[in-house]
Amino acid sequence: MSDRYKFVFIHIPKCAGTTVRNLLGQFDDTEGKYKSRVHHHPELGRLDYTHLPLEVMRRVCPEDLEKVRNYHSFTLIRDPKTRFMSALSQRLKMYSTRELAQRDRDDVNRLARQVVETLQEPGATHRPEFIHFARQSEFIFCDGEQLVKAIYPTSRVGDVIQEVSHLTGEDLGPVGNDNTTMVFRRDAFRVLAVAGKWVGERTLGPERTRSARKALRQILMKPLHSSPEIYMLSDDVVDFVQDFYAQDFELYAKVTGTFEPPSARP
Repeated sequence: MSDRYKFVFIHIPKCAGTTVRNLLGQFDDTEGKYKSRVHHHPELGRLDYTHLPLEVMRRVCPEDLEKVRNYHSFTLIRDPKTRFMSALSQRLKMYSTRELAQRDRDDVNRLARQVVETLQEPGATHRPEFIHFARQSEFIFCDGEQLVKAIYPTSRVGDVIQEVSHLTGEDLGPVGNDNTTMVFRRDAFRVLAVAGKWVGERTLGPERTRSARKALRQILMKPLHSSPEIYMLSDDVVDFVQDFYAQDFELYAKVTGTFEPPSARP
């Protein structure tokens, strides 16, 4: 949030926001208010201040919500199905000893169903443990009003950076991706990697094993967004995702130019 340049970037979880935040940190005028922290709010309990839905921001810091309304505000959104998988991956990184890439499809769907059950509880997505599953629309709308003015798909993250460069007059350099979810190119590679880790730790030692695994992961794995077939969700989980994130699917279709209004559907 920049008072100097009158812009606000809304960081929606699992939507390339880490990449943008790292580049825009120099313009932040909040003294790190929304930077990587979980804090207890006297009324709302534990909150992840890095990712505040606008309704939560209204209760926590209403003056900042007014800046979202009045400044040039923008955000990135993502295909909801792929984002759900990425959120599941993030949850496993944070709260499990085994990453998404180390699990087979049955295990992934079992964990997904556990998340689905929790998401149906009131207020579940505002808890830090499940904020990555919050609807993207909650970061764009408040009380039915769209406050975030510019919405980009994650495929156009470079356009967001160019826009900020235009607003600030600063060259922000090339854009990378600082938090990509990776999956194995083939299921057999997952088995190979798990076995390789076991053998490596017993023959090479922890340091050399970590270096070898890092190099091998570049060969055996690829980004989740290019491999939806690797961890195909079961039909019941897909049905939930399509229903729970219905507004997100519509938003994403609009910003990617694939939206079909009801009158045009057969």
